[in-house]
Amino acid sequence: MAGKKNTSSTDAGAGVGRGLLAASYWLAVVPAGRLLRGLGRRLIPGIDPSAGSYRVPSVPRPPRDMEKPC
Repeated sequence: MAGKKNTSSTDAGAGVGRGLLAASYWLAVVPAGRLLRGLGRRLIPGIDPSAGSYRVPSVPRPPRDMEKPC
């Protein structure tokens, strides 16, 4: 069978890569986040939890700005 590719090695590599990524997330990122939360620190300063929204209304543009250039 000359046309068949051997995908078992690439499948294994994808599985190992996914496993390493998951392990690094669960062993490094999650404990660091829990530690910071336990210490009362925030990674993103300046966010006001009591704010209703951070949306800034845009200024309406005139219709001539929407025309296609010639």
